[in-house]
Amino acid sequence: MGNMELTEYEDNILTMYAMGATKKEISKAMGISKYMLNKFSKDILQKLECDNLIQAVVKAVRYKLIAYC
Repeated sequence: MGNMELTEYEDNILTMYAMGATKKEISKAMGISKYMLNKFSKDILQKLECDNLIQAVVKAVRYKLIAYC
């Protein structure tokens, strides 16, 4: 498995996805454009070697990369 270390931004974004937030809600809360959110999301998928954000959330929780309550 590659480098699964997430940046603070990536961690926050993935945690918000895990909590069920929409892309619009995440981009507004993070103060970033939808374009930048898509870039961060692609980076997350690449780092975690996942095909979609659902897989990424599951893997991040499993490997304790994000704290999901």
